[in-house]
Amino acid sequence: MVSLHPSSVLAGQTTFAQPFLLFHEKVKTSAVYVRDASVVSPFALLLFGGKVNVEHLKGEVTLDNWLKFSVSALNAAMILKMREKLMACMEKKTSDPKCVFFLFFLRGHLV
Repeated sequence: MVSLHPSSVLAGQTTFAQPFLLFHEKVKTSAVYVRDASVVSPFALLLFGGKVNVEHLKGEVTLDNWLKFSVSALNAAMILKMREKLMACMEKKTSDPKCVFFLFFLRGHLV
């Protein structure tokens, strides 16, 4: 069993607004603690997580070959397209830090 480190801003909380918790470090002092923890939404994981596998007929998206989400075919396609555009923006920004982006949504689609 692990606990949130007492110095964490999340320490003492027993319920969270999102189902996932990311952490940077696990340490053992008087108990086993996680530090630098943050609550994360499934959508953030799907956009910025690892390898995504979409099974449209099952209505399922798998992240990193183990974490499964129920997602409609249309939403899965939109997530993949948004990931593609975000990754392209990040690659462009890292190669050209002065570059400025403006993201627009048109009828529910990132353009």
